[in-house]
Amino acid sequence: MTLLPRVYYPFQLPAIRWGGLLAVALLLLARPAARGQRYPSGVNLRNYHVVFEDDFRYPTVDSMLSKHTGKWSPEQIWGNAHWDSKAECQNYGPESYAYRPEDIRLVPNPTNTRDGMVALDFTYHPTPLRKITSAQGTVTEGEFYKTSGLLRALYTDDTSCGEPGFRYGIFEIRAKLPATDGLQAAFWLWGGYGVPNCEGSINPNWQTGDTWELDMFESFMGPPTPEGQPGKRTFFSSLQRNPYSGHESKVTHLSWLKNNPATSFHVYTLVWAPTEMVWLIDGQVIQRIQGEKAILPREMNLMISSHYQWDCKKNQHCPTAPDGVTATDQHCPSPNDSFLIDYIRVYRPNQAALGPQGQWPAFLRKQPKQSAFSFP
Repeated sequence: MTLLPRVYYPFQLPAIRWGGLLAVALLLLARPAARGQRYPSGVNLRNYHVVFEDDFRYPTVDSMLSKHTGKWSPEQIWGNAHWDSKAECQNYGPESYAYRPEDIRLVPNPTNTRDGMVALDFTYHPTPLRKITSAQGTVTEGEFYKTSGLLRALYTDDTSCGEPGFRYGIFEIRAKLPATDGLQAAFWLWGGYGVPNCEGSINPNWQTGDTWELDMFESFMGPPTPEGQPGKRTFFSSLQRNPYSGHESKVTHLSWLKNNPATSFHVYTLVWAPTEMVWLIDGQVIQRIQGEKAILPREMNLMISSHYQWDCKKNQHCPTAPDGVTATDQHCPSPNDSFLIDYIRVYRPNQAALGPQGQWPAFLRKQPKQSAFSFP
C-alpha cells in the first residue's frame, strides 16, 4: 500500500531535552490550539455547547486508541470481524469483513500543518488473513482478503445502558470520501437489532431486519460502465426500519451536482432531537423527519467507518470464478484512497435555552437558494 509521507507537525516532534524556561516557552509555542477551524454547517449553534469533539491531534494512533485517552475504540461493540461461511465465495460483497487498528492512520491536514486528520484505510491482502483477533481476545477465523478501519466513540455521559452511547445531539463531521469504486465510507449511529432500550423494555412489534440505526451517510462509487465511463456514486442518508418508524425505512438518495465529495471536503450534519431528525450537507437540508416517526428511545453508538463493498475486479476468490478466471490472478493492489476525517463534534442545547416542554432552541439557518444536489 502506498502511504502518505510521514510528516511531523508540532505535537509529533521527537522528544528533545531542553533546559529551563526556554524549553517551556518553546513547547507552549508549539502546542496547537484546543480546537481547529470550524466550517459552515447550516446549523445555528448560538444556544448549544460541545459535549464531544476530536480534531485528531495525536502523536500516534496508539495514543488515540489508548485506554488513558478513553475516546475511541477501533471495534464495534460485538467485535471487529465477521465471516459468513454461507455467502457465495465469501469475498465478493460486504458479508465478510474485518476492522483493524492497522487500517487507521493519522495524517497532516494539508491546509493547516498544526492540525491533523484521521485516515480510515482499505487494505487488500494477496495472502488472506486466516484469523482476526479482537481487543477482547475473540478470534474470528476465515479468509480475509480485505480489511478496513473503524472508530467508535466512547462517550459515557449518557450511558444508562451497558455500553457507551449518545442519546440526542447535533453530530457534525468534515470529511472527504474515497473515489475508487467499491470503497464505502459511513458516518452512522447504531444500537443493535431488536435489543431492549436503556430502560429494559422492547417494542413487541420487532420483526426480522428491524434495527436501531441512523445513517448520516453511506456512500460508495459504483463500477465503471461497459463503455468505460465512470460509475455512479451511491449516497444515502437514512433512519433504518424499526417499530417507531412504522416498519418503514426513511431513506434519501441524492446525486451531487457540483463539488464531488471525493475531491473536496464537506461538512455533514445530523440533528437528532427528541422529536425531530434533520440531515444536512454544507448547510443544505437533505432530509427531515418530525413527530413520532423520529422517536428513538435509546442510546446509540457513534461510528465512522470504511468498508469494502467489492474490490477492483469484483472477484470472489472462488476456486474458479463465474467467468472461469481462477483466484490466483485476481489480486488487487491496496487502494491509496482513504476515508479522510478532519474533525468531528457533537453539540447539545444549553439547559437555559430549552423551552417549557424541553423543546430545543432553533438550530436551522436560512437555506441556500440553489440546491447542490438532485434527488431521484
